[in-house]
Formats: sequence, structure tokens, C-alpha cells
Amino acid sequence: GQLSTDTAGADFHIRFRNGGSDDSSNAYQTVGNQNYQGNGDNSTSTSATGGWGLTYIPFMNGAITSDTTIPNFDFLFFSPMSTDRNKAIQGISSFYRTNDKYYFNSFAAYLNDGGSNSFEGITFFPSGGNLDKGYINVYGMAKS
Repeated sequence: GQLSTDTAGADFHIRFRNGGSDDSSNAYQTVGNQNYQGNGDNSTSTSATGGWGLTYIPFMNGAITSDTTIPNFDFLFFSPMSTDRNKAIQGISSFYRTNDKYYFNSFAAYLNDGGSNSFEGITFFPSGGNLDKGYINVYGMAKS
């Protein structure tokens, strides 16, 4: 998918949905690794991202608003409908950031809820402003 906000420098987050509501409990465990390439200085750097006991899953931070370099992402979900395992996600994202650098982020996260709830969707939301534009393609497999 691709998403943009109307507020430059916003972070992008997601939450699992259960029973028609976002699960905003402080049960998200996340880990990530972020790399960037600087404009004009040919510098690269790596930093750790994530957290323990968060109320959301972060997957991009500080993205600019742009029609030409809109932020990109790809996610893989594990056990979304299971009622005996914690729900998990792995993902990658790439985005141009407000500090004139292009970032690549890889992450993994899970919802530590004891596995008792299946989820019926996810919510995307920025740390500030509103989602502006974008698209999301969803692919899946069914057990027959």
C-alpha cells in the first residue's frame, strides 16, 4: 500500500480491530530496524525502533506529505483469526522524511493478548493530522 497524511512529519501507526473497535490496550510488542540515505551527503545510518507495551504498532515515523514520493509499505499477518495464539505482523516501509533523508524500515510486532481474540481488521492512523491519500491492496488465502 501507499498512504500520505496532510501533516508533514507525522508518524504512521496501526492497531488490530476486534468486535468493531480498535484494540488500544498496552499489549503491542514491537521491534524494528531503520536505515536511511541522506540527500547530498551520501551518508547512511541504522537505528533501532519499536517498544514494549505500546498501544499501537509504529511502522513509519516523520514522513513528509508528498504526491510524488508517497510512503510505501508491505505487511504479512500471522494467525489473524486464531483464538489460541497471539496475532503477529511483519512489515517493511519506505518513505521520504522531513529531515531530507529517504528511510527504509523493517519491523515485527505482536499483540500480547493471550491469543483469545480473533481480529477482523486493522486501523491506520497518523500521529497528527489526517490520512490524506493512498491505496491499499489486500491479498490472502483461504483454507478449502
